[in-house]
Amino acid sequence: MSSTPLIAIGPRVRKSPFFDATLRDGAKSFTVYNHVYMPTGYTDPVDEYWKLVNDVTVWDVSCERQIEVTGPDAARFVQYLTPRNLSRCAVGQCRYVLLTAGDGGIINDAVLLRLAEDHFWLSPGDGDALLWAELSRSTAACGSTSRSPTSRPSSSRGRSHPRNIGFVNVPAELGAIGTELDIDTGDEIRTARVVPTPFVESRKAI
Repeated sequence: MSSTPLIAIGPRVRKSPFFDATLRDGAKSFTVYNHVYMPTGYTDPVDEYWKLVNDVTVWDVSCERQIEVTGPDAARFVQYLTPRNLSRCAVGQCRYVLLTAGDGGIINDAVLLRLAEDHFWLSPGDGDALLWAELSRSTAACGSTSRSPTSRPSSSRGRSHPRNIGFVNVPAELGAIGTELDIDTGDEIRTARVVPTPFVESRKAI
C-alpha cells in the first residue's frame, strides 16, 4: 500500500475553472484552499523549485475567491476592514491590503480591486474572510452588501525569479484585450496590458 496521503475529490469542495486542465497537465497532488481544490504538485519539489528559479511557471490559484462589496456605503465599509488609506484608490485600480480585527490583529491579506465608486472586489488568502466581512458589516452599520460572486475572474498567476512575470486578473468591463491599465504595486504605478490568460504549460522565459 502506498504511504503517500491521498485526497478524495468530491462535491463538498469546489473545483476551479481550470481543474480538468490541471489533471491533463499532470497534477499529482491537491490541497483545499478557500473551499476549492488547489493543485500543489506536478513532478517533484526539487524539479519544480528549479523551474521556478530558472524558468516561468504558471499555476492555478482560482481558489483565491472574491468577496464582492456593493452599495452606497461600500467605500466606507471597505475602509473599515483595513488600516490602509484607500482614499486615492480610483476606479480600475488595485491595492494590497491587510484585513484587521478591532484590536489590530491581522485576519487575512487581500488584493482589493475597485470596479466602480460603490463596487469592490477583495481577493483574500485562505480562510473564511466572507463570514468575517458579514459580521463586520453588522457592527459597522454600513449600507452595503458583501457576498462571494458567482461570476469572478479566473485566477492564474505566473512568476519566475529573477525574470518575474506576473498576471493581474481584471473583469472584461474594465478593459478589452490590448487595453493598457495603470497598476499600483504599492511602490510605484506600473502600466500593464490586458492579455488573454489561458492555462498553459511552464515555458522558458525569453
